[in-house]
Amino acid sequence: MLQQTQVDRVTPKWLDWMHRWPTPHDLASAPIADVLRAWQGLGYPRRAMRLQACAQVIVNDFQGEVPADEAALLAMPGIGHYTAAAICAFAFQLPTVVLDTNIRRVIERAWSGLSMPTAHLTKPEIERATALVRERDGARWSAAVMELGAI
Repeated sequence: MLQQTQVDRVTPKWLDWMHRWPTPHDLASAPIADVLRAWQGLGYPRRAMRLQACAQVIVNDFQGEVPADEAALLAMPGIGHYTAAAICAFAFQLPTVVLDTNIRRVIERAWSGLSMPTAHLTKPEIERATALVRERDGARWSAAVMELGAI
């Protein structure tokens, strides 16, 4: 919900969403019209549809539990590398590399002195970030560096 949407607009939607559908099973079985109506005002309704499709995969393939595995998450509808890593780091406290623009900016400044990373994520960037996070708390590290990069 927070992707390209301000926190103050998301907060009431998130609270309503979690009241309506507190579990993957609840969301998976909801009528799509209700899901889209609850998403109204957040933009990109396809994200709501994919979120429901993910809930259905979680219910059908993982007994209703979100998997703590990047590969399993990547196989779900609409989940890319960033989202899979963020789920692993923030929901499961795994030492996973979360590479958003702000984190990439901080690492690039520290590594090469450039203010902006390349347009596309590179293998050396992933390797540098992995070396920084490997033995640390991925969620805390990622959140701190995201904030630093936003300055």
